[in-house]
Amino acid sequence: MPSDASPAATVSSARRPGRASRLERLSRPGFQALGWSAGILGAAAAVTALALTQRVRARALVVRAAFDRGSRATTTALLPFAPTPGTVTVQTGLRYRPDDPDALFDVYTPAGRGDEPLPTIVWVHGGGWLSGARSGLATWAQILADRGFTVVVPGYTLAPAAPYPQQLQQVLDALTHLRTSPPPGVDPARLFLAGDSAGASLVAQVATVVTHPAYGAMVGVSCDLPPDAVAGLLLCCGPYDLSLISGARGLLGWASTTIGWAYLGTRAFAADPRSATLSLVDHVYPGFPPTYLTGGNGDPLTRGARVYAERLAAAGTHVETLFFDEDYTERGAPLGHEYQFDLRLATARRALDEMVSFVTRRSAEPAQG
Repeated sequence: MPSDASPAATVSSARRPGRASRLERLSRPGFQALGWSAGILGAAAAVTALALTQRVRARALVVRAAFDRGSRATTTALLPFAPTPGTVTVQTGLRYRPDDPDALFDVYTPAGRGDEPLPTIVWVHGGGWLSGARSGLATWAQILADRGFTVVVPGYTLAPAAPYPQQLQQVLDALTHLRTSPPPGVDPARLFLAGDSAGASLVAQVATVVTHPAYGAMVGVSCDLPPDAVAGLLLCCGPYDLSLISGARGLLGWASTTIGWAYLGTRAFAADPRSATLSLVDHVYPGFPPTYLTGGNGDPLTRGARVYAERLAAAGTHVETLFFDEDYTERGAPLGHEYQFDLRLATARRALDEMVSFVTRRSAEPAQG
């Protein structure tokens, strides 16, 4: 049962010794729980880099291909739940900072509302910081906009083309742009940050920078936003405790190392002092915005989400959660990584309803100072 804890190219035919056993380990439950195994098996059959090189760019291609395959499957599964055509107005390719080809955003608004400022959800896509795109959230953004919100989906530069913390600075700049130059439909006084997987980590970092500038100085980013710039957060299946992935073994460890290496620019990413700033469980401060967190019981990252929720609540943050008992199953399986996008699941529909309720309720309340 749900449990709510709501405190206030081609592959060479040459085979290296042990390679078969590495690929076979893709079937282990921990890797399957993240939904990566089938995608990486397919990608490994098409990319020379897996067999011939350990270079980060080549490895990142394998992981990116797997994640992109999962994103396409998610988009397809969401299509039956998309609102009726014409009920949502879409603007794409707007710019939030000059001279940056990746600094674009899309805006989704309910049709017929004109330029009325509406509570605005800024949803940042996931993908391990090295995959994903604004377009991957198009159907999801329309579903949210159809509930009466303006939804903004910003893009950012993927690793390893740009290392951390450029992505964080980009999302900060996107938020600043929405505050200072809001497009029609965006209410700069009611901006809710939201994200899935790596996107959840990014928006949680943004909120930490905004409410605790010393953290921004530690990371090496800056912004001039007031502490109340973020009205609330929706965090889905994010990595808030880097130790949960940096210590992984087998092919899950291989993929995690690839992600950390691509994002931080060093293979020994766990020893890099910057990696400590990504473990948000260790960077909880007073004044953090009201937060909704969820994660599936079959997702290895959920353990960190539970700890993060507890520490935020202990610091005085209003926290609402949707977690599940360890033995909970639906459609014959535990709830995996990014379960909230699979609206065939009753639990995913519940999560959507709870997020809509959270934003609606918090929009009606005075912003916290």
